[in-house]
Amino acid sequence: MNRELLILPGAPLLAPELAGADPAAARVRAAVRAGIGDLLAADPRRPVILRLAEEHQATGRIGSLAAWGAEVDLGAGRHLPELIARRMLALAGADPAAAAATDRPDAAWAHPGPALVVAEGPAALTPRAPLTELPGAARLDAACAGVAAGEPGAAAELAALDPAEARRVGLHTAPVWSALAALAAGPAAEATRRVLLAEAGLGVGYHVARWSW
Repeated sequence: MNRELLILPGAPLLAPELAGADPAAARVRAAVRAGIGDLLAADPRRPVILRLAEEHQATGRIGSLAAWGAEVDLGAGRHLPELIARRMLALAGADPAAAAATDRPDAAWAHPGPALVVAEGPAALTPRAPLTELPGAARLDAACAGVAAGEPGAAAELAALDPAEARRVGLHTAPVWSALAALAAGPAAEATRRVLLAEAGLGVGYHVARWSW
């Protein structure tokens, strides 16, 4: 069976309970829901979520978004990026508790089912951004977009990314992008890639893309 992968952001705005009626949030959410629906239609096996497991994004209530203001029970997960991915699985009609989760790219790539890879671009793309607009953020976001789309050269830039530069512009998921860049240069080199959304309306780079190989 072919391998399937979906890149999606793990931002709270994807959960309708946390985003309100923001139109940018609605666009991102719609793209992710469509991508997950297509992904699971192509490969209905148990998915795996690849995300960073950072303690500042963790909650003591397993499977709950209550720490972020929503009484939503997803059955599994402690870290916000994973919980958001599970919320999107639920919105797409899948069991949110059934997915596996890991912070190890090698484990995600070895998983037999489809992968949901949680990664955002820099958080410094416009004055509205969490870090306001910072030099260099747009260049790195373009590299993230290039990796998502399979553009030549983008993978090399992210694979060699300086961690200090990533931190400066809020590219917090840089290790995930680097793993995607390595995958794009290796096993997924011949992947068919379809970009479903590239959005920076909230000042953060949100990328939704599906890979099949």
